[in-house]
Order: sequence, then C-alpha cells, then structure tokens
Amino acid sequence: TGSPTFTFDSSGSVTLTAIASNGVGPSAPVSVSPTITVSTPPVITAWNILSNSGGAVQIEGLTQLNNATSWSLTTTTPGVSPASSSAASPTFTVTANGTYTVNVTATNGNGTSAVFPYTFTVNDIVVLPPPPVIDDVNTVDTAPGRVRVSANATNSPTGWSWNIPGSNQVNATAASPVFTFAENGSYDGTVTASNAGGVSNTFDFTVVVTSVAPPPPPVASFTWAPGPGLNEISFTDTSTGTAATDVYAYTFGGGTPSGGSNDSPRATYPAPGDYTVTLTVTGAGGASNTFSALVTVP
Repeated sequence: TGSPTFTFDSSGSVTLTAIASNGVGPSAPVSVSPTITVSTPPVITAWNILSNSGGAVQIEGLTQLNNATSWSLTTTTPGVSPASSSAASPTFTVTANGTYTVNVTATNGNGTSAVFPYTFTVNDIVVLPPPPVIDDVNTVDTAPGRVRVSANATNSPTGWSWNIPGSNQVNATAASPVFTFAENGSYDGTVTASNAGGVSNTFDFTVVVTSVAPPPPPVASFTWAPGPGLNEISFTDTSTGTAATDVYAYTFGGGTPSGGSNDSPRATYPAPGDYTVTLTVTGAGGASNTFSALVTVP
C-alpha cells in the first residue's frame, strides 16, 4: 500500500526500501530516508541476590533488556520492609525466616515492562526466646537446717542466680540449689533466671526454717566458799556447755538477796547453818538445766 504499517520484535535501526509499480512494471528500488529507529520497553528476565545475611537481602537486575532507566519494586508480603523501593539494587529487611516475594517493574523512555515477580528465601535469622518469667518459688526440707529451692518459670531458663542472706551460699547458680541454715527462722531471698533472650524479673520469696535441732542445754553447776563478809557465801559458776547469751537464775534458799542472775554472785545468810542453793541455766534454744547444792555457812 501507499501507507503501510510495520511491526518489529526488537529494538534497533532499520532501512526501508520502496518499490512502486503500475501496469507497465515495477520501479527500481529506492531507499527511504531517514532511517527508522525502533525502541521497545524494558524486558526483565532474571534478578540476583547480592547479599543475604541476618534478614537483610539486597537484590539487583541480573538480566534486563532495553536499558531500563527507573525501577519500581513493591511487595505485599507481610514482614518485608520497605514495602516499596525505586533503587536499582534495593535492600529489603525481614524479621523472620521464610520465603518472600517482591514485584519488579522497569521503565525506560519507551514504556514500562511487565511485572516480574522475584522470590527470595531467608533462613539465617536467629530467633531469640522471650526472657523467663518467674511466678513462684517452691521449698522442700531435705535435712535438718537444709532447704532445697526451685522456681516456677516460663520460657526455658538456662541460668539462675539465687540469694538468701543468712544461709551458707551467696549467688547460687544451680536451678534447684540446697541452702543450709544454722538457726530456725524466716529468711527473705531473691532469684532471677536468664536465657538467650535476657534476664527475668527479680522474684522475692521467703524460706521458713523449722528443722534446725536446738542446741543441747547447758549443764548447771557451781562451787562456793565462805566470805568475804560475815555469814556471806561467794558462788563461782562451773557450768559447762554455756554461751554468753545463756540466762542464770540462782535461788539462795533463805539468803539475801533471795536470788540472783549473775553467773558468780554472793549471798548473805542470817546465821550459820545449812542452806539449799539452786542454779538454773537456760540456753539459747530454750532448754535449761538445774543444779542444787547444800551450802554450809560456818
């Protein structure tokens, strides 16, 4: 025809040759001037991962035809950030291992490419557990003065720190340590637990110790000697198994004063004769022992 339309499959330069004809015959070939340059939109055929480490993935166009001048990368996959980018080699960040897809579109001066979906996989993100949470502490008597403790905790603790002032240990690190106590009573303690995700709350607890055997009672005794005053007797404590906190109680059996709380007191009697004197010594555990003797006032 006199005004034909041509379709080309790729970009490039072409020269057209025209031949006219009539009833007599065709003309000589004539080159059409100017030369026609054919351009087409970009075509994306593949993309490549430049780096993939710890949830940060950088990708680039490995093969794209027809000289793209701008890019549009978008995703609707949850967990990918940013959701869109115009960089030629963008970096996307994810927070969990998995497979993700971004949609790539390229543009040049002749139009826009078809959407090219690109899928990448992340599998090297280390997911840390949440820190432990302690909600209770259990105590069990294992022997006189010995108590085993353990905690109810979530999120799989791997480390422990126990402290009970007044016990035999400081910063025990076992999951269920045994503490030893010298005396019965209530002891306040603290415990924390940890794992790869961090350290738990500090949990306060109380251990009540009732299994410590009381100390044996002291053995009361005394000696005595006349003097130094008239009808006066001096007493000397000879008790055994005593401590500085023990309590002494003398009854002088007719003497003055009638009793005393010193360990080695004196008493005065109204006349010579025999008098019964009693000493009771009470130890720290509450147990007591009594000793009596007949004292002669010369």
